[in-house]
Amino acid sequence: IDEVAFLNDIKTQDAVIRNFEIMGEAAHNIERYHAQFAAAHADVPWNVVYTMRNRVSHGYFQADWELVWKTIHTDLLERHSQIRTLLAQITQASN
Repeated sequence: IDEVAFLNDIKTQDAVIRNFEIMGEAAHNIERYHAQFAAAHADVPWNVVYTMRNRVSHGYFQADWELVWKTIHTDLLERHSQIRTLLAQITQASN
């Protein structure tokens, strides 16, 4: 999907917002309930992920869709890579 299609597709926007909410809540819970883990992996911007969740969740009809698009194509790729690396480390350590 390109940017123009994204900016005009309410279903896709809604799905993206829902996923940002899930990621943000997960990041917040990691900081809240696993502070040592979050601190040990401070390269992951846990609070930034949660802040983005708040911005899109509480923006209601005023979401900045261009910002969301840019986040998907810049920050999200890096976050995905960071989380995959952490999961691999955790999996390896538990085996």
